[in-house]
Amino acid sequence: MKGGLKEYISILKSLKGSKLTIITHPNADPDALASTLGFKVLCEELWGGLGEILLVFPQGISKVSKRVIERLGVKLDYEEEIKEIPDYVAMLDTSNLNEIRIGSELRKAVLKNPNKLIVIDHHHPSENHIISKALISLIIPEAYSTSFLVYSLLREASVKLSPQLASLLLAGILYDTRRFMYSSAEVFRAVADMLSEGVDYPKVVDSLKVQVDLSEKIAKLKGLMRMRVFKVGEWLIATSRIGAFEASLARAMIDAGADVALVASEREGTIRLIARSTKEFFSLTGFSLGKSLPSYLKGYFECDGGGHDTSAGMLCKADIEEVLTKAVEVLANYLKEEVRELLS
Repeated sequence: MKGGLKEYISILKSLKGSKLTIITHPNADPDALASTLGFKVLCEELWGGLGEILLVFPQGISKVSKRVIERLGVKLDYEEEIKEIPDYVAMLDTSNLNEIRIGSELRKAVLKNPNKLIVIDHHHPSENHIISKALISLIIPEAYSTSFLVYSLLREASVKLSPQLASLLLAGILYDTRRFMYSSAEVFRAVADMLSEGVDYPKVVDSLKVQVDLSEKIAKLKGLMRMRVFKVGEWLIATSRIGAFEASLARAMIDAGADVALVASEREGTIRLIARSTKEFFSLTGFSLGKSLPSYLKGYFECDGGGHDTSAGMLCKADIEEVLTKAVEVLANYLKEEVRELLS
């Protein structure tokens, strides 16, 4: 990664004075928040204060992200939509144009000139994308967080991190690695460097603690009541429908004993499918939710998405029950096992 970072820094320097919009996925979590703000600081330092940089958080930031900026004293100024076409667009913590909802005009402009696009992400990208043609395409799933990638760019550019920015990036890393459940030696070395920058580790950990509100509790309980459980070989696959808090419900289903959890919701005629699996399921079957599930589902629906080996998110144009049924079928076909419903 080292050699590539030097080239990326050089490219970013050449954009000095440009109009840049930095955007991430809707309802930005701490990793999206931290990496976006960190990339803004990087460009400001490289450009010497010249140019215009706009932050866009579609649908705002998540509840835990609000807690992070409040606890760490971060001032945040952003828009929720892009109002004019900039010179360049930087997508942080996502590589899916369908997910960020950039508007039809800007989408056309990016598709026409993908060299105006910068992508920095740690998720497995979807197949139908223009990432390979982007001006900068820094996508490394093994980084485990986009905050780590942005931290690496800041270090390569010799940017001095304030304790606040280092704390924010650490919060992003902690959030997406699930407190280092998924990590690497490189990530641990980066965290050690952050701590030497004056980061208050207990304070950062505390900033990520949020109390589950009543609406989320009720939504999860309803989702668990709607749950269907299938036995596929020796594996338990659970499916459910919910209006919100899809990822939270999927985690609850895994905690309840499912090997794979598939949760779907419908918004504005589009199905959002969230998938989670245990590490054991991936290690023993080799089925990557982030790489394989979107690829298979595209054979049946208009579907786009990506993620990690044990987690994925997809947007599909189809009936909600058809998507869930086909996802279970895809897993069964891969495992070469029959499906037997145990609970509905």
